[in-house]
Amino acid sequence: AAFDWTVVIPIWVAAPVVAGFTWAGLSDRDARRSALAVGGIVGAIAAGLFWQAVASPGCEFGAVRAPGDWLPAAALLGAVVGAGIGASGIVTAAYVRRAQRWRAALAGAATELAMVFAGIAVAGIVLLGPACQRPPV
Repeated sequence: AAFDWTVVIPIWVAAPVVAGFTWAGLSDRDARRSALAVGGIVGAIAAGLFWQAVASPGCEFGAVRAPGDWLPAAALLGAVVGAGIGASGIVTAAYVRRAQRWRAALAGAATELAMVFAGIAVAGIVLLGPACQRPPV
């Protein structure tokens, strides 16, 4: 967990801010397309990784849910993660275009940080309950 909070989360928050600075040189339409493409790719990867992590829990007496039952939850998490990347990049780009670089960095990071916590909340909610069957009595 310490690695996540010291390495993964800062990179997760910084990546769309950097993208937003890059997208500021694009037209609004191209920036939105870039945000949609990057958000879609990152969201799909996040959904796939989440699904892999929860679909086969390695239970001795069998899992409570079939792997396919996890697909809607994985898709929801992927959508939140992807939307966060795209939205914070667009917010950053909008401020950069107005020559407000510090506000761009802060607004983009704040937007992504909020989306990180939204992603954590979604993951926590879908993971509520047992993953494995109880042993027979």
